[in-house]
Amino acid sequence: MKLRETTHCPNCERLAQAEPADEGIRVLLFQAVRELLDNIVQHAGVEHAWVEMKRLNDEQVQIVVRDEGVGFDPGNLGTSVFGLFGIRERLELLGGKLEVESSPGKGTSVSMVASFRSALRPSKGDDAATGRQAAPAGAAPAQPHPTGGGPIRVLLIDRCNSGSDIGTSLLSLSDQMFHWWRRVRDGTLARSSFQKYVGPLRHAVREQLERGAECSCKKTAGTCRKLLKQESAMWTFVWVEGVEPTNNGPERTLRHGVLWRKSSGGTDSPAGSRFVERMLSVVATCRQQKRSVLEFLAACCRARLDGSRAPSLLPGKAMSAAVA
Repeated sequence: MKLRETTHCPNCERLAQAEPADEGIRVLLFQAVRELLDNIVQHAGVEHAWVEMKRLNDEQVQIVVRDEGVGFDPGNLGTSVFGLFGIRERLELLGGKLEVESSPGKGTSVSMVASFRSALRPSKGDDAATGRQAAPAGAAPAQPHPTGGGPIRVLLIDRCNSGSDIGTSLLSLSDQMFHWWRRVRDGTLARSSFQKYVGPLRHAVREQLERGAECSCKKTAGTCRKLLKQESAMWTFVWVEGVEPTNNGPERTLRHGVLWRKSSGGTDSPAGSRFVERMLSVVATCRQQKRSVLEFLAACCRARLDGSRAPSLLPGKAMSAAVA
């Protein structure tokens, strides 16, 4: 397939200005155009396609992808029509829209309109809609963000310096990624499609981190360098099923111990510390396995008195003991 290439364009400056400033928008549009061109290769039956980009106004950019192929009936645009439904959904999430003009034998024209700034910015009180937990009164502002964007937002965006734009772009990319992740978790997006979508997004995240590592704000640069060192590990959840993209689970598990330490005043001896460590481990493990902490401790006491083997916290052995 070939794209028509213009060697001279009197409006090149205007076209360059049509590029959205928001990194997340650029990634989305790149993915959408690539997907549309893939559709043309696979389904249109032609070797040529046209991609046109222009700025509609101060707030919106339009990209039109068209071909003169076999076409189809737009009335049948559903969840299985060449990925168009998914593109439309992603654009609408960002405040844009998708329009399709096509008919059998007369080609297809797909118009995408997107805002220059992402519509995903959360507002105050929007925590429930985005899955972000509101910080309790009096809490420190740097509380971890449940979806992974919070630390970046607090450390980069809120500094109001050269790192703010980088933080804004990273937050937009994070919002887009977690939108897809929630669909994978809910079963409305195949993991293979998610992996395809994440490829360009991961590249965009790395670009932003590399920019941040060179920025004039020392704290932002240090944060970005640390993230770059762990960049490959950040995306393990994309390829390994069962791995979560956040540390919410471990943080919830540790929260009980943190609250106990603040309210108890600590321990007076190494033996007391060992006892607390083991009891907190028992409580956290039993809760994860949906077992009664009291019943487990009572079984431990009975085993001690009877001289028998103590019950195990290992999942396999616990299940075997329950069956027996």
